[in-house]
Amino acid sequence: EACDAASPEMHGLLSVIDSLRLRCPLLLVQSPFWEPLVSLAVEETDFPVVYDCVDEHRAWPTHDRERVGSAEELVVAASRLVTASSAALAERLAASHWNVHHVGNGCDPDHFAPGGGGAGLLRPGIEGPIAGYVGDLAPWVFDADLVAEVANLCPDWTFVIVGPPHEEVSGRLAECANVVEVGRVPYRLLPGYV
Repeated sequence: EACDAASPEMHGLLSVIDSLRLRCPLLLVQSPFWEPLVSLAVEETDFPVVYDCVDEHRAWPTHDRERVGSAEELVVAASRLVTASSAALAERLAASHWNVHHVGNGCDPDHFAPGGGGAGLLRPGIEGPIAGYVGDLAPWVFDADLVAEVANLCPDWTFVIVGPPHEEVSGRLAECANVVEVGRVPYRLLPGYV
């Protein structure tokens, strides 16, 4: 939806900037769906925009590919800097922007260092090798059929899946006795599972 200068979104953004007394705010945008607010902010302010493309949003089956593509083009055009979480995204975006940089996903090694706490968070009784996954379980991201097939081929292993549940994925994994779905876990507790 289009925003205007009097929109609650724009008013809220300017109020936060004012209350925090930000002198040089930068708008970091990670979703093309913020395009209406980005366009308005560019019209109404001199805030630099940085688009951090963390995913191929056009490929999500829950989104209208054309609408997402158009919104992303506008966000990219409004941005002074574009970062991308993969080389493929950076290459695609570089075709339409002069200042694109690949900034790959990272990890806080100290947070996940051995002895970081939280040992024993898995249910009692898990023995033998464990294969783990932490992340999104959306069916277009997580291949539940592949995990179920591997789990069936490796019955002595336990497959521990950490992430927000999705009905379709959970239904498929429930067929496997050696798959444990933990659900969403707070970041501070992840080292105990990893």
